[in-house]
Amino acid sequence: MPKRKMSLRNLKRVKSLHPETILVKQGKPSAVIVRPRHTEYLEIARGIQAQIKSLTGVSLSIVTADRVSEKPKRNLILLGNLNNNSVVFRLYGYNYTPVDAIYPGKGGYLYHSIHDPWGTGSNALGVFGSDLDGVRAAVDRFLHGLKQGRTLTVGRVFDVKFGAEALRIPGLVKDPDLNSEMEAAEEALQRGEHTGLWGRIGERGLLYGLTGNEAYAELYKRLVFRMYEHAMSDPDNYGGIWGFDADFALHKVIPGWDLVEESPNITSQERLRITRILFEFITDCVPHVGNMEVPHVRHNHTTFAALGLYYSGVYYRKYYGAGEAEDWISLADKCFQLQARAYKPHEDCSGYQWLTHYHLTKYSLSKGDMTFFDNGCARMAADYAILTTDNLGYALPYGDNASPFGWWSELPYLRASVCVMGDGRYQWMLNKKTAVEPRYSAYEYHSSVKPEEPSDLDGTQTFPVDPLYYDSNNGSSYLPYKKTVDKVVFRDGFDPDAQYLFLDGLSNGGHKHYDGNSISRITENGRIWLADCDYIKSLPKFHNGVLVFKNGQSMEIPPFVELERSANFEQTGFSETTLRKYSGVDWHRNIIWNRGRYFLVVDEMEAREEDDYSFRAVWQTLGNVEVQNGGLSVDQDGEQFYITGVPGTTLKLEDDEVTGGNWEEYKHAPPVVRILQQIADVHLKKRENFRYFNLLYCSDADQPQSLRMTQLTDGAIRIDGAGEVVYAGVGHPQTVQQIPSGPDVTAAQFHLSPSVFSIVDGTSLQWGGLGFKTDRPVSLEYLVREGSGKLIASGRTQVSFLAEGRSTVLVNGDETRTRQTGGVLRFEVSKGEHAFRLITDEVNRLRQLSERKFRPVARKPKASQVSKGKVKLLKPVWTYSGGGPFLSIRGADLTSDGHQEVVAGGTGGDVCAVKEGDILWRYRTGGEVRSVWTADLENDGQTEVIAGSADTHVYVLSAWGKKRWDFEIPLYYRTPMIRTVFAGDINGDGNLEVIVGAESWRYYAFTHDGKELWHQMTVHSSTQGCAADIDGDGRAEILAGTEYHRWHCIDGNGEIRWSYQPATGPRTNSVAAGDVDGDGMKEVVFAGADTNLHTLKADGKLLWQFNTGDEVTQVDVVDMDGDGLDEVVACSMSFNVYVVKGDGKTQLWRRDLGEVVRCISVGDFNGDGKPEVAAGTEDGIVYLLDNSSGRVMGRHQMEGAILALAAVDVDGDSVVEIVASSASGNMVVLK
Repeated sequence: MPKRKMSLRNLKRVKSLHPETILVKQGKPSAVIVRPRHTEYLEIARGIQAQIKSLTGVSLSIVTADRVSEKPKRNLILLGNLNNNSVVFRLYGYNYTPVDAIYPGKGGYLYHSIHDPWGTGSNALGVFGSDLDGVRAAVDRFLHGLKQGRTLTVGRVFDVKFGAEALRIPGLVKDPDLNSEMEAAEEALQRGEHTGLWGRIGERGLLYGLTGNEAYAELYKRLVFRMYEHAMSDPDNYGGIWGFDADFALHKVIPGWDLVEESPNITSQERLRITRILFEFITDCVPHVGNMEVPHVRHNHTTFAALGLYYSGVYYRKYYGAGEAEDWISLADKCFQLQARAYKPHEDCSGYQWLTHYHLTKYSLSKGDMTFFDNGCARMAADYAILTTDNLGYALPYGDNASPFGWWSELPYLRASVCVMGDGRYQWMLNKKTAVEPRYSAYEYHSSVKPEEPSDLDGTQTFPVDPLYYDSNNGSSYLPYKKTVDKVVFRDGFDPDAQYLFLDGLSNGGHKHYDGNSISRITENGRIWLADCDYIKSLPKFHNGVLVFKNGQSMEIPPFVELERSANFEQTGFSETTLRKYSGVDWHRNIIWNRGRYFLVVDEMEAREEDDYSFRAVWQTLGNVEVQNGGLSVDQDGEQFYITGVPGTTLKLEDDEVTGGNWEEYKHAPPVVRILQQIADVHLKKRENFRYFNLLYCSDADQPQSLRMTQLTDGAIRIDGAGEVVYAGVGHPQTVQQIPSGPDVTAAQFHLSPSVFSIVDGTSLQWGGLGFKTDRPVSLEYLVREGSGKLIASGRTQVSFLAEGRSTVLVNGDETRTRQTGGVLRFEVSKGEHAFRLITDEVNRLRQLSERKFRPVARKPKASQVSKGKVKLLKPVWTYSGGGPFLSIRGADLTSDGHQEVVAGGTGGDVCAVKEGDILWRYRTGGEVRSVWTADLENDGQTEVIAGSADTHVYVLSAWGKKRWDFEIPLYYRTPMIRTVFAGDINGDGNLEVIVGAESWRYYAFTHDGKELWHQMTVHSSTQGCAADIDGDGRAEILAGTEYHRWHCIDGNGEIRWSYQPATGPRTNSVAAGDVDGDGMKEVVFAGADTNLHTLKADGKLLWQFNTGDEVTQVDVVDMDGDGLDEVVACSMSFNVYVVKGDGKTQLWRRDLGEVVRCISVGDFNGDGKPEVAAGTEDGIVYLLDNSSGRVMGRHQMEGAILALAAVDVDGDSVVEIVASSASGNMVVLK
């Protein structure tokens, strides 16, 4: 290291290179042999020592790795590998050597020089192997090249022979083609590849360290120079001149440079240039770490940058004494030293969270700061990886994760955990995972220990929320820490055919989904039975939970789930998890598990206030399904799964092929998500309950099951077909529940059969000649036939057992002191778990009792039914089919005859103009036409038609369908399929400009004759937009909706005036503007897929949100009540149409149409001078709704879902008609 600090801004000379490794100099030793402690290595070291002495007359010292200082002053000859030599371990952390259990692999060897890794001028020679045979082979290669003399020197060397294991690592035997690589780099720059070229640069540098192939050094150099040239051209990149998330690659770029820098292919002048370029790049990465003074768990974006800065700081401090390097290291320290105190990062996402853990691990092991491992957090995180892996070996895809199999990002962390902690449970899980997905990479701390099945994580498991994560997410504002839970898992062993169920306890954190209290997965018999995975679709409706609507509205799901109780027994398991204050109810989800047979899920919806509620239990699955028994039967390649409910709900089954695309590689079912909703519309009084009972089970040849479920009381059901009758359900620890033909039980949860009694938080049970009472709630499982059980007491407890003819009870193996009165045994237990024995012969009698006739006494809550009544039918004027289904409809007088024609664009790629039911003209594009617009662009009294196509072109056509001009949107990041087109005078020149939103993360503006004015990065893909003058300056602004992240207001010059980031993230489906508050300025209303209407002032500040409970599908802003102020008219997938006043609270009216409402159109459809609302639903009905109350005035049934509506005066009578298109391909005009 240089003796004084300097600034890299003034760098004029590069560091010195040390290509020669001197072992003996002029008859004096200049090196030390460093061996592992194992005896075999002493023999190998002595062989090296003897050979060098025979050549030079000098005997080199032999030491064990623990005797070597952190900065050796002599050159080292290193033996062994990562797992047995601590000096190698430290060098591995900085990527100076890749030697571990799979590289170079068994029998393979690596003999290479490591140049000045400590910044002291001392080198190392690695004489390495993954095993002893490999090390011996490396020694042979080393000794073979030595020459006799008083001075013994070894030059640069990289000599490797791969064993079979190493060949699993991608790219090891590839010989890169420089021209092809650079061509690919150019294409990557054009499309705005993630991390720019830096990801490629880092990978090529590390491949140089793995192969010694000089072509990778040449590539590294060329790519850096090309990246710098591109950056200096001020490219239109999202994320800055270096590329989107370029800092993510820094942690590979710098170690890669430390390896490549020694290459003879790079001149001193080139080294100086690259060193300066890297400094500029690093400087740009610094802000990406963020504010490290905030004591919150870290985000993976932060740790990407921090790890890169740590490596950068070490490099530039070590070789240049750079003052900036200290700042970089300090920033990294602040990042990781706090995260080391937690076992969960900012992410509640199975893909991203492991990135942070592994970044922290690499930092810890490189730096030698073992806090994360010493304080137990690393072990908790590794246990979490096991817990959140299903029985098929897949990590659960909770959070932003589109793959049902996970990202496998947990593998590097588990490997490092095995390496550091030597825990065989982690090795066992690694083996299971890599048997499914044999994915291997270098530099991932590969080691191997004896595997051990993690049976301690079997049964019912509740994993606690990390305390620092809890504090970072303001947990105390929601629940006391002791009541929270991160994940709940039920697992009947680890066999792929055994049961596994996963429930999520969080709806917060980075890349979160709103999936708290939902069951993300069930696996059994080698199948995945519940479908739950997507990157963007985060809302509750995309998860297996219960949707809650109170008077047509919902609210954001609470961030923490409360764990009320759980129990883990030999034959049964229980949990009760609760979301409190969720849209007017407390939602208690009870899972009652008959191990090896079924799960009973009881959802209790307890009203906190009296109102009308709509509950929708959602179950998502895959396979061939049939609606039956209040639920579904599911078949996947001959394996069966059943969701069995009880009568009293409306069942709605729909298919989601889009989300199903995530399941393309799942081999047991077509890639279609089958969604069942069990819908209940009820009126509840305060503290009244509505309960769902659902029995989830498999049936197969080894254990055929056909279970029947009958609701007996409000809280209890009877299950037949499981070999013996079972009574199960929920109640209260102090309220007795008398079950027809069954027991009297006082417990929060219970599962009772003649052979097994299981209760949780109960105080009494009476069935035949058996029973018990306690003076405080206890949980127990009693195997009646065996006469053994387990009792869990929360404190010292008085217990009374009724067992006719029995006088003794064994507690924890000892005959306890009892008092017997009238056949009742009374004794006392302390707090904790207690094994007990009480022999009885009541099983047969209980079976006889259970066979008695019974009459259910369950009460039904008051229904709150959707009343459609009898309404008149709307009259079809004409129908057209051809070129559809049509996705976008506009009306315009193309023929100047006073009648409007219908212009439509559809999936067939056509733009169609239709007059009186006949085609006027048709224009064929090369892709689906998702958006059309009509406007007089040339101010000549003639209407032009604008169309946006999936063929990446925008077309402007004359009123007679002739092309005026078109423009091909260039590639950037994604294929630029066009999603929205519209027009507006954005510069105040009196002419309309054409606005285009594409999937390539950009909006474009064109003059009326097709000249590009500008384009603006809007990140992510465009969805819907509009033009409106929201600030009153006479020029329209562009309101640009996107699928994710932010929605924007863009001014006429193409500059983003403001951006709005909804906390919930997903896309906007529609946008409109109008003056809703009477201030003379237009407000902006976005229809969010996050369930909300977002109403913003002209300056982009949020005025209010209105939650519709499901995706808002379309919005308009119209004065509905004639008071001079605009109202917001919106439709939602919650089945409702809303008219909301400008205060965001008052509803003029709401109409529940009993089905998803896909689109609306507002117009005076009956000529009374007031606007009505036309609404189109998923089940193919067009409704006409009254202006004042939303009463259904008329309806029309079409085939297929309604895709688009428009108000068009087709007959020239000044009264608009309804134009509707459906998924069947038909378009109809209704009057």
